[in-house]
Amino acid sequence: MSSNLERLLFEIAGRDEAFVRDRMHALTAAGRYEIDPAEEKNLREDFYAGWCPEADTLNAIKVLYRKTGYLMDPHTAVAHHVYSRYRDTVRDGLKTVVVSTANPYKFSADVLKALDIQTEGIELFDMAKKLEKTTRVPMPESIAALEKKPVRHTAKTNREDMPEAVFTWTGA
Repeated sequence: MSSNLERLLFEIAGRDEAFVRDRMHALTAAGRYEIDPAEEKNLREDFYAGWCPEADTLNAIKVLYRKTGYLMDPHTAVAHHVYSRYRDTVRDGLKTVVVSTANPYKFSADVLKALDIQTEGIELFDMAKKLEKTTRVPMPESIAALEKKPVRHTAKTNREDMPEAVFTWTGA
């Protein structure tokens, strides 16, 4: 559970600590909670939500990279696209910051695809190297170092056997 969720609840409920305790308890006990219409209204005043299809995500990566040289990961590209739609639809002139949520090298295949670079038959770390060579954006050392680390988890399972496999692997 993210502490940001508690902060959000605190703000939409007028800084009511008991409300937050009650909702967090409900979330822990039942896996869900509800907010009333007034709290929902408070939430909608401060938040805008959206989504975008894969094609728009890839296009956002390509356009921003070609325009500025900034290389986005797919998650940040979704945020950038949704913000662009908000800006063009709402037109409130609100200053906005889109915070990068991940490193593009964690998604080398997708980022290469966005840049119209072929990845078929290329191994994962070779994709990261190709992304670095193509964009000249340095690969983080923490990601480059993974190539030399031993594989720790090798078990595989079919989708339908996943619940049982997870319990077996975790000893639960």
